[in-house]
Amino acid sequence: MAERVALAETAAGWIARSRQEAADRGAVWVSDRYADCHLAVDAVSRTPDPARLLQVLADLYLARPTVTVWLDLDPRIARERILRRGHDEESLEYLVSLRDAYLALDAATGYVHIPADRPLEEVHERVWSVFASVSASGPPA
Repeated sequence: MAERVALAETAAGWIARSRQEAADRGAVWVSDRYADCHLAVDAVSRTPDPARLLQVLADLYLARPTVTVWLDLDPRIARERILRRGHDEESLEYLVSLRDAYLALDAATGYVHIPADRPLEEVHERVWSVFASVSASGPPA
């Protein structure tokens, strides 16, 4: 357990430092995962991990993002992609439950919701427009 706490503390420190360095340069800091991801997984698994909880708290209170983009995908399409990659296997029921957890978080946190089942060019354009609005004037409305 002590090792997991130390790892969480190290990650939280890295997040805080790298985000501050980006801010100092006037850059946008982008991360592919955030505390909300862990909250959604914990909501589905119902087996909270103490180290994960520490990481979530660190993320939430030390480096809250300016904006969170949620690339929302129908769980059936997500499962097809997972199986096609051949690295993991998630049940459709799990993916539906996970999406439901994200929907609940979205209602509470105000994500920028982008449907990921749209053509790649459209998703790409929308994501970059969010980043451009953040870097130009703060978070999108």
